[in-house]
Amino acid sequence: MAINQIRDPLYEAWRQEPAWVLLAAFGLISLVLAVTGLCLDPRSTADAYLWIKPCKFSISIATYAISLLWLSGYVKGHAKLLRATAIAACVGGGLELSGILLQTLHGIKLHFDTTTAESLCISMVVRFAILPVALAAFIIYCLLAKQRNLPPVVGLAMKWGMLLTIVGFIPGMMMLMPGLVPGHAHGVPLLGWSTVSGDLRAAHFVGIHALQLLPIIGCLIKRHCWRLTTRQQESLVSNAGGTYFSIFSLLCWQALRSESLFAPSALTASCLAIIVIYCVTNAFIIYCSHYAADVC
Repeated sequence: MAINQIRDPLYEAWRQEPAWVLLAAFGLISLVLAVTGLCLDPRSTADAYLWIKPCKFSISIATYAISLLWLSGYVKGHAKLLRATAIAACVGGGLELSGILLQTLHGIKLHFDTTTAESLCISMVVRFAILPVALAAFIIYCLLAKQRNLPPVVGLAMKWGMLLTIVGFIPGMMMLMPGLVPGHAHGVPLLGWSTVSGDLRAAHFVGIHALQLLPIIGCLIKRHCWRLTTRQQESLVSNAGGTYFSIFSLLCWQALRSESLFAPSALTASCLAIIVIYCVTNAFIIYCSHYAADVC
């Protein structure tokens, strides 16, 4: 029985789109290799273990593939476009993760290192490999936006998550330009974000993981705010999406001003306070509007 519970979803996922399954599997296999390297290889650069980076990217790529596999299941038609998109993203994601693993084996933490001819070649491959991965999110978002059969509330959360993920790729693309990725020193453990200067990696991380967080928020609203109407629930989803975008934008602005995420200025802190107050107030008004309607 337990084997069937695992086998049946895997079979359905493979039948739906093998390329996403292969990319997710490659991410999980890479994660096992990276964790093994973390346990057996003590090398480090700037107080950070070399194998931390492939661990993070393996998890990110696996969750990205699983998320897009799930979301593409709600798209009716366009089978050829979905297949081509998945294959291109699978190749691109596989090349990117392979480049990171190769650089790690060579003792190089930054996968955009160009100090040697081999590193330059790997860097160029990784730069171009990320393009079909990002393009996949844009294509699936456009197809989802045209669907009329999406589940209420959660469907809107899916669209918000996809849109914010697309926007979240912008800091990633900006980091391809020289000078926008901080050096190795003074990084946060595990995440590696700079503690002394601005770092677009924080905004990039927050942006691309909206793909998972917004649908989760939508599901929570649907389940726990059942007293509200569908329209009110969707207003809460939009409030969450707008707040998420505001925080993402604040992180980008902070990084471009060379301000550390962990030492915000009074202006940055004030902006964050305004965002939080607006979010909480708007959610309170939406929630209370249900009871106001009952009184009337």
